[in-house]
Amino acid sequence: MTVNHTWDPFTDLSRTPSHSAAIRDYLLPTIRGRLEVQPYATTAALPAAGDFIGQQAYTSDYGVLWSWSGTAWRVVGTPVFASTTARDAAIPSPVEGDQCQTLDYGVMWRHDGTGWCVVGTPVFDNAAARVAAVPSPRIGDRCYLADTKTENACVVAGTWIMWARATTTYAPTITGQTSGSPTIVGGNYAVSNGRCHGSLVATFTGAVNATIVVPLPIAATNFAAWESLGDMTLLKGGTRIPGILIAPSAGASSGYVASATTAITLASATSPFTWASGDQITVNFDYPVA
Repeated sequence: MTVNHTWDPFTDLSRTPSHSAAIRDYLLPTIRGRLEVQPYATTAALPAAGDFIGQQAYTSDYGVLWSWSGTAWRVVGTPVFASTTARDAAIPSPVEGDQCQTLDYGVMWRHDGTGWCVVGTPVFDNAAARVAAVPSPRIGDRCYLADTKTENACVVAGTWIMWARATTTYAPTITGQTSGSPTIVGGNYAVSNGRCHGSLVATFTGAVNATIVVPLPIAATNFAAWESLGDMTLLKGGTRIPGILIAPSAGASSGYVASATTAITLASATSPFTWASGDQITVNFDYPVA
């Protein structure tokens, strides 16, 4: 016995009642209209509301597939646009969960209900390219700058900070010596989770006639005058004096050290001892970056 598995009641009426043709002619356009993807020339041409949840539509101007959620037209999949300008023109009223990609800087985007957020950690050549690609970063956005080899993050809306950087040599020019500058014995720093931490050892090659100032590798933030950002040790001969490291300004740290005769004294030409060639300073720091 031969079984026909390809029978279509809409086209083969040989086994259906005589009135099936009328039913088919009445229902088929309606069924097709509800199940097929409806084409529209532009996003503005989309109907204000779909007929049912899951109904799909296609706008040909930017090649976007849409699905009616019951309250809004949502983007299906991850459409690709030439730029953020094209993205905003194609999706003028994005809703939470919409995703897309822009090709000019290779950025993936996801809408959080209030704005477009960067997905993942896109790579940019430099800060200028980052600003062009993401002019208004949102909290949580991240990226990587190839020129500085640093990961950047947005922790305050509209502002980028350095979030991570591998260990890097730190050899600042320390001021305060009468002539020349101390020799850097060793120094390095790294950035992790928006905090800069590192160490420095320097040996003085002459007398000191002014406040000793050690420039920070990266500007600090949220510091009040004279707030501690680390510790330091001063060495003269066999005598070691521990102290603290403070930041009177965003760009530099001045050494304040404890001595036997005073509580906190500025490290200057005679404090906590008379500085001379061969004396050494060691600093360790940890602070949030600007």
